[in-house]
Amino acid sequence: MATLFGPSISDTEEWTLPVWGVIFDRLASGNVKGSGLTIGGGSSISEKTPAQQIQWATKLPLDKLEQFTIDAILNRFVGFSLGVRYMEEDKIHTLHQLVQPGCPLRSKVNTWLRWVETEDLMKSMIRSYDSYELAQADIEQVTKWPREADNHPFKTNPAYDAAVKCSHCLQFLVEQGFVKLSGYDLSGRNWLKAALNGSNVELLDYLAEHMDPEDLLKPRDIRDPVNAGNHILLTLAGYGAFKGFEIALNRMIQEGVLRTEQLSEIFHPAAVHELCTVVPPSVASALYAKGINIGNIEHQHHPLGGQLDGSWHMAAAFNPFAGEFMDWLHKHSLLTPENRNQDNETPLMYAANFNEISAITWLCKHTDPALPRFDGGAPGYALLCAARSSYPNSPQIFCLILDAMPKAVFTVDYGKICGTEIAEGLVRHKTKLAKGQIQEPSLVDIERAQVWKMQALVCRLPGFWPGSSWHLGLEAYATNNGVAVLRHSMGTETRRTRSTSARRRQAEAEHEEALAEMALFAVAPEPRIHRSNAVRGRGTATSGRPRSGQRDSALGRTRNSSNMVTKNVRRRQMGTQRS
Repeated sequence: MATLFGPSISDTEEWTLPVWGVIFDRLASGNVKGSGLTIGGGSSISEKTPAQQIQWATKLPLDKLEQFTIDAILNRFVGFSLGVRYMEEDKIHTLHQLVQPGCPLRSKVNTWLRWVETEDLMKSMIRSYDSYELAQADIEQVTKWPREADNHPFKTNPAYDAAVKCSHCLQFLVEQGFVKLSGYDLSGRNWLKAALNGSNVELLDYLAEHMDPEDLLKPRDIRDPVNAGNHILLTLAGYGAFKGFEIALNRMIQEGVLRTEQLSEIFHPAAVHELCTVVPPSVASALYAKGINIGNIEHQHHPLGGQLDGSWHMAAAFNPFAGEFMDWLHKHSLLTPENRNQDNETPLMYAANFNEISAITWLCKHTDPALPRFDGGAPGYALLCAARSSYPNSPQIFCLILDAMPKAVFTVDYGKICGTEIAEGLVRHKTKLAKGQIQEPSLVDIERAQVWKMQALVCRLPGFWPGSSWHLGLEAYATNNGVAVLRHSMGTETRRTRSTSARRRQAEAEHEEALAEMALFAVAPEPRIHRSNAVRGRGTATSGRPRSGQRDSALGRTRNSSNMVTKNVRRRQMGTQRS
């Protein structure tokens, strides 16, 4: 292996800023092996051009350097940046990556970390309070230190900022003894606050398992002690740290920090109302073992205003574990899956208005999807809710409920009711988009969704639905309200030609009734009459929808229909040839 230009690497004091910059970048990226450079003596690095210095630093095999050289590099890496001595969260992340298994520098970095000088250097760079009591004793100084919102050029605590981004960084600092889990940064925030600021679920689980139970209940922010009112157990569940929730709950009760009687105060109805929307069955079971059943909350009014729906309703509409959570409720809740809220809606009706699919299948199997909202009302109110919904998953929810409905429900009049809900949902969404009240879903997406629903509905309706009075009324409603895109999915006149004579006569009678109804509302029926007459063969072949083998009238009139090749024409030609 040839030496590039052989400057000495034993004296790091001679290394220039370009060299240090390249080496620091290589440490951060994990590229420590290098290639094509022989370790040996030579001329001073400062005598080389900047390009040569960068090339030399790029080729330098860091994993083959002596321990004292690695110590010098890491000391400078930690305590120097742009001429200012302070620690950065990115450097902490780099150090914890260098001690991971498989890194060539792992043993040498661990040796550097064990030096007393290293510990003093790191603690001087990471200035923090070891406990809440020490921070509270220096409260005047705590309130003077800046935070992120103060636009201060330097971080107040790099360990705090590292923990916000990476839970393993804090574990690394705690294991090395540079910080304590009970500590606070210079501006009065502890590690729980860092985890919540970064929504770091892994860090929350780690803290719940390793912090003292007493420290879990201390204020997370000295400047804002009010947040201590939101109990850590509710916080862990709300942020999705379900493993940490179970660990913290058991540790607090075992250590006597939290009494079982206090759980009913912490998990009051409003809190349980929110828990039912997010927690898995494991969390519900952990609370059930302590005497708290979150499945028994009924509909009630909140003292601060508004209303709280029951456990079944909230779980059905929002809980991502709803399929499993429904099974848990079915075993432990004293309420039934057909329990109604103040609006007289069952959990299935309530869930059909929203976007969560997982509970729909379970509820369709264990409840009657054809139930009306009120006695004497339209059947299948859950299907009507899904029909008007504009959430992205509403077509899937609509089809799931549709498949569970009995066939007897789908009459022509129910087709008009459900189809109108689909059209009204599209009209309402278009209005909100036009006013700028919402941006998603887009108009194309919602039109596609509603057309999908309409097609699925029409496939369940009787064969004489096309051309019936209900069909004509729905088509007129769609045209008059600017959602004519739905007309193409409402069923076509050609289905009537394939129906029985009795159904045709019934459809004709309903059509005549529709004409009378349309005349009352001054709806012009002429185009519809021409179209229906053409299908029945009462008009010219070019005035309506063409029969099989004929050119579509939308392309223009057929000049000479005698040369259209049909089956009858082919038979006549063949008969003439035989004779």
